Amino acid sequence: MFESQPAFIRKILYRLLILKRTRYQWLHGDREYPLLRHLVEPEETSVDVGANTGVYTWLLARRSRKVYAFEPNPQLAKLLRETFGKRVEVFACGVSDTEGTLTLWIPRRGERELIGRSSMMREAIDEFELRAVEVPVRTLDSLDLQDVGFMKVHAEAHEYAILQGARQTLERCRPNLMVAAQSRFTLEDPDRIFAYLSDLGYRGYFFEKGRIRPFRCFDIEVHQRPDTVLQVGQAAYNPDYIYNFIYIHPSRSVVFERLAELFSDEVTADERSPAKR
Repeated sequence: MFESQPAFIRKILYRLLILKRTRYQWLHGDREYPLLRHLVEPEETSVDVGANTGVYTWLLARRSRKVYAFEPNPQLAKLLRETFGKRVEVFACGVSDTEGTLTLWIPRRGERELIGRSSMMREAIDEFELRAVEVPVRTLDSLDLQDVGFMKVHAEAHEYAILQGARQTLERCRPNLMVAAQSRFTLEDPDRIFAYLSDLGYRGYFFEKGRIRPFRCFDIEVHQRPDTVLQVGQAAYNPDYIYNFIYIHPSRSVVFERLAELFSDEVTADERSPAKR
């Protein structure tokens, strides 16, 4: 976009562009953005899987000691590297449960590539014309990270595989999680991700109308109705469509204290309490 400009000018322009996108998304995008101040630990690192154009990366970099951002689209990864400073380490690769290469499918509508809908699962976006790009992939466990306090995973139907490849990291660091799961891609994803993380001791929640509700209250037929899905060209997310899920390990007592006033009445005493000592 700004390739003809000198490097330092490109960096300024990219930062301004991401700041503009971040402000817009704060108003019209994920309703969970305000929860980051409760979930992100300033003395620990954050992991942004599926960094895309860097909106979450931007927010996390202001609340974390360091951010590891993963983006398989080579063009976007280059943009992120030119935009952020030393606090953000950008990996131009995908994340999965195996090491090697996978195909990234980039959808197109007309002359426009829908980079935000790119996926490792072709069947998740097969309604579009697709461009295939072979990209390297690695597991999060291969990095042997020791101090992860927060992890966001948005990967258009590949989230379950990413979490499987992060099992050791999750067991070691027990970070707070924000994980996307959409039944329109893989019907069983919300439930199987919940089961997988529950097995690791996590408690699952979702954010609706300003309140944090327990995962057991989530209903695909209510919260992920096809008529509420964000469509191409639509300006803002439908508030009735729930696709982000929050997972907190009971060992992180301070997080439960921060979120106390946001829990709905449906959250039981056990679900809102840290681990018993």
